[in-house]
Amino acid sequence: MTLPPLDLATAYSVANWTIRIGALVVVPFKRRFTAAAWLLLLFFLPIPGLILFVLIGQPKFPKARVDRFRDTVRPFFDHVGQSLAPHAPAARSPIAEVAERLGFFPAVGGNSIDLIGDYDPVIQRLIADIDAANERVFLLVYIFADDEVGRSVIAALGRAVKRGVDCRVLVDPVGSSHWIGGTERCLREAGVKFRAALPWHWLRRRTRRPGSGAAGARLRQALGAGRRRGRGQTRRRR
Repeated sequence: MTLPPLDLATAYSVANWTIRIGALVVVPFKRRFTAAAWLLLLFFLPIPGLILFVLIGQPKFPKARVDRFRDTVRPFFDHVGQSLAPHAPAARSPIAEVAERLGFFPAVGGNSIDLIGDYDPVIQRLIADIDAANERVFLLVYIFADDEVGRSVIAALGRAVKRGVDCRVLVDPVGSSHWIGGTERCLREAGVKFRAALPWHWLRRRTRRPGSGAAGARLRQALGAGRRRGRGQTRRRR
């Protein structure tokens, strides 16, 4: 008995259902926090969804980066987490547990949030906070353009630098790719310390190596100083 030839429509249907069934088995274990979104995509658009999942859906990093995180950065996270543990709130919420698993830092009490619904008041509040700073201003920014709004924030950072405030800006090089050259130039002219987070290089290694060179030495020195200060504070509390 010979089976009838498999036509294109049947093969397409079989492939779609194979991807859907496989997704139910694989995705919940690979993407615990975003499994529902990936499953919806894979069920409605199996083949495009599978391509996207293979490209960006699996949280895999090069072994060298995993080793650097384990040996250099994770001890710093553990040290800070231990120092913050006494300030944890009495009642733990599920969202706090998720944040701790993702960010490695425990939730602490004494925080407050103001919901600002419009863009302009957000910038005004940011500038006011920078103008009120006395010791340090650390900004982590996804999109930092050197337009009128960006320059107003840079001007506030420049005023803070003149007051002796330690100002640092960490920018995402993908989100700010169209403006990063002008933004970096303006920030450095204002005396602000600037870094691009994991910059992309076509012809070299994909990201800057935090574990090597002068940058790595400064990072290891800073982490070591932080751990020494932590141990000294613990001894004084005892």
